[in-house]
Amino acid sequence: MTARSASARWPRALRAPLAAQYVGASESTFREWVSRGLMPTPHRPPDPRSNMVVWFIEELDDYLDRFTKDGAPANDDWKDDKGEPVAL
Repeated sequence: MTARSASARWPRALRAPLAAQYVGASESTFREWVSRGLMPTPHRPPDPRSNMVVWFIEELDDYLDRFTKDGAPANDDWKDDKGEPVAL
């Protein structure tokens, strides 16, 4: 089963509560992971009047794939969005 077929029942763009649910975390934990670079940063729609932010499910899948089954980074040189080493 491919990642897209596994996530086919989820919307492609998720707001914070649903993105947190998708990755199996509370919303506050998810937001902390985003601020630490452990999850991707959100995207804004092209309408400058909108305050909405969304996470694309494909990006969430890519970030989740970086972890091994025990929750540790998949390799010793895992880095956040800024290129800094991540301390879990």
